[in-house]
Amino acid sequence: MTELNKPRVLLAEDSVFNQKIISTMLTRLGVQVDIASNGYEVLDKCAQQRYALILMDCQMPLLDGYHAAQSLRDREAKMGLHTPIIAITADQSQDLATYLDSGMDDHVSKPLLPEQLAMILKRWLSPLD
Repeated sequence: MTELNKPRVLLAEDSVFNQKIISTMLTRLGVQVDIASNGYEVLDKCAQQRYALILMDCQMPLLDGYHAAQSLRDREAKMGLHTPIIAITADQSQDLATYLDSGMDDHVSKPLLPEQLAMILKRWLSPLD
């Protein structure tokens, strides 16, 4: 599969350590990965590039994942678009409704495992072949 055929995923994560681990797993699963370190970077990158999926850390500096997701949904509604946004969080106290209320489509808990990421990609992306 050439780079042009690979789905492009935006990883929104403020931890450099987590960025490296998760982006490596995603690359091995056959996607191109861009990285944003805070919600403002997410909004900027999404204004410049269309993504097949966004993995959004909920607790980021400057603009958290909840508010970034809400802003993206407001922007996409005006254009008739919907990019799947998957919450990634270490906070086990939130339920799915919390993420859905902010405009996210699904969630996965940290620490992420390759099998979890593979399931998310399979669920939310078109076939990767």
